[in-house]
Amino acid sequence: MPANEVKAYVTAGLNGQKQYPRKYPVSPIKITDEKSFVKAAEAALFPVYGEKKIKAERPYTVGNADCYWLMTGHLWSDLGGVFYIMINAKTGQVIYLTHGK
Repeated sequence: MPANEVKAYVTAGLNGQKQYPRKYPVSPIKITDEKSFVKAAEAALFPVYGEKKIKAERPYTVGNADCYWLMTGHLWSDLGGVFYIMINAKTGQVIYLTHGK
């Protein structure tokens, strides 16, 4: 995912969190690279949306900007939506988590 696109998502996620504060979990997985981020993101997504549903949205789109990592699912048909998750790599804090309909 291009850095400018990631930055736009990060800005929107941070603004959304300011307007509508939510408490999301902190990842116990240390995020050092894309592979560790995907593990951390899946660990946060599976309990909420189900492992089967999230894995069905592979291949994931992943990007990072500053200290934030973003991952979205892949839409295989015109029905439904995809997940979006943003995690602060320094703290492991999930900043934004949602799934479209």
